[in-house]
Amino acid sequence: LVDGEATVMVARGSLPNGLFQRPVGLGWNADEYGSLVASPQGPVHLVWETNGRIRHTSSRDGGRTFIATLLPSEGTDAGQPDIALSPDGSLLVCWNRDGTIFLSRRSPNSASFSAPVRVSDEAPSLAAGPGPAQLAADEEDRVFVAWTSLWGTDRDITIDCSLDGGLSFGTDQRPGERSQNLADQVLPALAVGPDGMVYVAWIDCSRAEGQCTYPTASCHEICLTYAALGDSPPPGAPADLRVYQKTDHSIALRWIAPGDDGTEGRAARYDIRHSTDPIDEQSWETADRWSEPPEPSEAGLADSMTVRGLDPGTQYFFALRAADEPGRWSPLSPVVVDTTVALTAALSSFEAQWNGDRVHLTWSVGTGKSTSYFFVQRSSRAACPASERVALNTTPLTGTENYYLPDTTAIPGRTYFYWLREVVPSQAVFYHGPLSVSVPTAAPEIGLTNQPNPFYTTTIISYSIPDFPLSRAHEVQRTPGLPVGGPESSHGPQHVSLRIFNLQGQLIRTLIDEPQDPGRYEYGWNGTAESGKSVGAGVYFYRLEIDEHVESGRMIYIK
Repeated sequence: LVDGEATVMVARGSLPNGLFQRPVGLGWNADEYGSLVASPQGPVHLVWETNGRIRHTSSRDGGRTFIATLLPSEGTDAGQPDIALSPDGSLLVCWNRDGTIFLSRRSPNSASFSAPVRVSDEAPSLAAGPGPAQLAADEEDRVFVAWTSLWGTDRDITIDCSLDGGLSFGTDQRPGERSQNLADQVLPALAVGPDGMVYVAWIDCSRAEGQCTYPTASCHEICLTYAALGDSPPPGAPADLRVYQKTDHSIALRWIAPGDDGTEGRAARYDIRHSTDPIDEQSWETADRWSEPPEPSEAGLADSMTVRGLDPGTQYFFALRAADEPGRWSPLSPVVVDTTVALTAALSSFEAQWNGDRVHLTWSVGTGKSTSYFFVQRSSRAACPASERVALNTTPLTGTENYYLPDTTAIPGRTYFYWLREVVPSQAVFYHGPLSVSVPTAAPEIGLTNQPNPFYTTTIISYSIPDFPLSRAHEVQRTPGLPVGGPESSHGPQHVSLRIFNLQGQLIRTLIDEPQDPGRYEYGWNGTAESGKSVGAGVYFYRLEIDEHVESGRMIYIK
């Protein structure tokens, strides 16, 4: 009972006189839906919902005193509980949480309830509707749960069965006839007869006027049905499990389908598992379950599937079970073990070297391994992510055993790092390298000369500044992470000085001392010093410096 103050109340009495004691409040708040069961051995059990949690209390003195406990109802949105006793004295409690029915079990010698087991199917369009679920158990340790399901605006009676005392449940069954009425089939009642038959009764509000057996204004009718659930044998074990194909990341399995009743009919579903450890009855639950098993075929036909996402070169164990509609599972199939293909690269050699005007890249694969395809990548940094490297070929190279690719864009004075990206037929990728190549600085063509030589009035000194840096100190610095390659931007002017010296190494005159852009230059010297005075006849030297590059020439001045 729940009184006006939302307090749990219990009244006890005796028959046949029908007199009950005054109800006693237990001091605990209740929102709705209490359920009570008394054990033949004496304990009285009560469950109810308060603040979205399921509470349980029991009494071992005939209902005079109770001790409260809390069920593991997974959250704060549980409600509508029911309670039942199994033949061995285990306590069963089910409840509705956010449209899903759960069940928990407590054995006679345990002080706590088991982790909740999901009862209702995981259909996204289906939810448990209003009103409590109904719970019953029989002498064979079968557990039955009935509830009202919502199908959009429709309501239907749903029942599920567990053949292992509530540890697992099968596929939901619907004994009613779903209609298009907002309030059609609600509030089921559930009972198990001594003959093992399961009886379900409910209120049917969907009948049109004139269709009821006993027509009334509201046309609500009590309906009842029954069935011998779980009385047929479970599926047989899938037979002849074997591996028929494998790659580095998958193994394909084939087996003979069992029936839903032993070796007859068609099973409802498979549970296929794999593990790197041996699989048996004890380790079955810890093995990895394949999420998309195939639909079972008729008994005796071959079924197959491919388990993907496996690791290369790894040994795996495989096994499966089949279930029928009520959720009874077959024995374990034979266990098969096999190893995925180990990944190996086809590459046998990879070389890179400077050959005068370009970097030559060569590589080879083993005999009969020409099915890989390759991309060459380059960077100016050894520690460069693959996404930031420059691909020297956009079309994959494949189909032969020996390969050659030139890099004609390498710039003198720089060091490059080369990788070879290999893609094997399974689409696995291997990176080889890096190999480093230092491109030597090209011999500059300055063309330093003076004409005429000897001279007696004026000589013209000429030279050229190339369009690349003559000093690594002035090499262009690129922002880290940017690709290297393609057209190079101008490096800017280089510092140039042109000076005249006598035989004693004394500076006579500076003709130029400033930055200059690439190009051809000419400067005349008329045999005068910095002061403007004419120097004496004799041998003189001119010295040209372009950054750190130095050249000189000899000239004769006559009068």
